[in-house]
Amino acid sequence: LPLMSLDEAFERKDDVSRAVQARLEEAMARYGFRIHAALVTELTPDAEVVSAMNEINRQRRLRDAAVMEAEAEKIKLVKAAEAAADAAAPRGL
Repeated sequence: LPLMSLDEAFERKDDVSRAVQARLEEAMARYGFRIHAALVTELTPDAEVVSAMNEINRQRRLRDAAVMEAEAEKIKLVKAAEAAADAAAPRGL
């Protein structure tokens, strides 16, 4: 897990489960135990990681909102310029 990104870890949960099972089988075989399955049902990142991910998502949403706002302003300016050009056209200006 330490070598994987968080997204990779979630995507490859089955691989993580198989790796855990293999390590457990190896460790427990000497005590006469056999591991049939090692289920990885939930990955819980550290609170700092969760906080950082939330901040990244927040910044991404803010950036997207700023881009949309700028595009809306651009459309307003273009429409205003078109309206001014249309208003000036009948007068021959």
